[in-house]
Amino acid sequence: MQPRLGSASVESTPLLDSLYPLYGERSTMLCLEDKTKIRARREEVAAWFRNLPQHYKEWHPKDHLAFDVLSGEDELHEGSVARAAERLGSFTLLFTFKITRVKADRELEWRATLPYRLINLHGKFMLEERDGTTEVTATACYGWPVPLLGRCLDWIVESFFLKKALITKHMREEGKYMRAAIEAEARRKS
Repeated sequence: MQPRLGSASVESTPLLDSLYPLYGERSTMLCLEDKTKIRARREEVAAWFRNLPQHYKEWHPKDHLAFDVLSGEDELHEGSVARAAERLGSFTLLFTFKITRVKADRELEWRATLPYRLINLHGKFMLEERDGTTEVTATACYGWPVPLLGRCLDWIVESFFLKKALITKHMREEGKYMRAAIEAEARRKS
């Protein structure tokens, strides 16, 4: 049993939301991507993501600390709100996020709520099946949507909190652990 992370409310951010169309997602400082090929059907990989509360720690046994769904059922779906705690080097990232889009076992998008909404923290998982394997493309993006001042604030975030090298390493390790967990589960079922 994972420790509970407490409750949270999803805060509306009309001012922030109004900035993103003005400057666009392209103004995000950094988007990191990792691709992992898994010997499993796309439906099996999608089911693993939907049931992330049960799989969160096996996704990264060392760095993933806790995961709770704060709204609705335990299975993730569009509109779900969840909170995760994970370690990135010496920094512990505790953030709440909302699943903003799910496309039929092919794509899952998420966006952080406040305070990480201030740095436009968001990402997605895309699943593409070919030749008996599923390629998972994980993307995580963050950065300030305001030119000039945003670059200074991005530097502060990169220097003291969310370091690109640590996040890249973490995402690569997540892919490795995810592949091992899903392939082991697929072998047990066959």
